Amino acid sequence: MDIVDNKILILPTPFQIIQIYKDLNTNEKRIKVDVKLISEWMKKQPHLPNAILDEKRITQFLIYSKNSLEKTKKSLEKYYTIKTLKPKFFCNWDSISLELTEAMNYGMLVPLPVLTSEGNRVSLGYFRHNDYKKFNFVNFGKLIVMTFDIRISKLDLYKKEILIWDMKHFSTALLPEIITHINEFVQITSVAYPLRIERVHIINVPKYANSIINLICSLLKKKITERFIIHKTNDDLKNYINPKILPIDYGGLFSTTSEEIMDNWKEELIKNRNWFLSHNKVLNDEQKRTKSSKIKYLYDDTEGSFRKLDID
Repeated sequence: MDIVDNKILILPTPFQIIQIYKDLNTNEKRIKVDVKLISEWMKKQPHLPNAILDEKRITQFLIYSKNSLEKTKKSLEKYYTIKTLKPKFFCNWDSISLELTEAMNYGMLVPLPVLTSEGNRVSLGYFRHNDYKKFNFVNFGKLIVMTFDIRISKLDLYKKEILIWDMKHFSTALLPEIITHINEFVQITSVAYPLRIERVHIINVPKYANSIINLICSLLKKKITERFIIHKTNDDLKNYINPKILPIDYGGLFSTTSEEIMDNWKEELIKNRNWFLSHNKVLNDEQKRTKSSKIKYLYDDTEGSFRKLDID
């Protein structure tokens, strides 16, 4: 399935697409065949939704899974199952609702328009101000999930994710909300999205924020935390990311500011309101699940804290 042309994300060039697939020992023709194979597999799983609705997701999951059909099947199974059984961050995706528009005004994690030469996508996130009286982490988390979801399902094509989180407006007032929900958010999203994380850059870290960074790292796999880099200044980012990608207020050469990019993404989420509302309904039918596709969950007493998700 072709991805939708859009103005907020510059898509890979034909050469970059060839390189992305070449690195996975495949090609565009073979990817289309594999997408069809997985679509046919999904049709034979009575509990899974119609694969035609998510062929673009299958393509991106194949890239995430390094072109492994079996890993892709498991990832899709996990995504739909988590979304259905643990809907906390997957429900009520109405992008013009008061709750979500209010969350957008607090900040977002948004993709930057230009890809790296390797075909990786850089995402930048931060809080836009330090008035947190009405901050709601669940709604903020929904925005992050919605952003990844529409990129994967409709708007984007890329190899790996590079994350930048700016803590310039971080406040201790955020801690009660974050500590209450961060464990569930990290665990659920880690299961739902098999992202390939190339690097995580954290900048402008106040001393009192080290505890929350350590908490998040404790919830992630070691191989991911080893890719964290904490920077003293914004300028240091240019040693790792091409300035052509970074917005001008981060010392980059891209033509707009981070605030403008965030506003553009806010408009994109609102523009795609109908897509989000319809995608909310793309769920498993667990009553139709067969014994051969039984899923075993082992989780702590804390709701949503998954230790393991196995597919028989």
